[in-house]
Amino acid sequence: FRATRVNLHLPFIGNLHQRIFEVVGSGGFCLVRRHREDGEPGGLAEKFDFGRELAVFSGREEMRGKVRHYLAHPEERREIAARGRARVLAEHTFTHRARTIIDDVRQALRNQA
Repeated sequence: FRATRVNLHLPFIGNLHQRIFEVVGSGGFCLVRRHREDGEPGGLAEKFDFGRELAVFSGREEMRGKVRHYLAHPEERREIAARGRARVLAEHTFTHRARTIIDDVRQALRNQA
């Protein structure tokens, strides 16, 4: 993912996909098509700061324009990738997800008692 200058994510269902976290967490630059669920609670917009940690687009023409832009501006692309990677390492590793699951299970068990 790091060797690819622009990794595209074109979701059919939703954007909250492991691939985004893998690309960004490995230091790769990811350009993601916006999805209507991005702004919902728990959506991708809560996980990343769009434009600072992850690049997004809405349509084909915007995608083409952003690919051209980021290919022509490698330093900006690297900065976005670095900020995204830092965010993943700080908040979105498998350890973070496992802790969340354990906490949710504990809470559910307390609620049953």
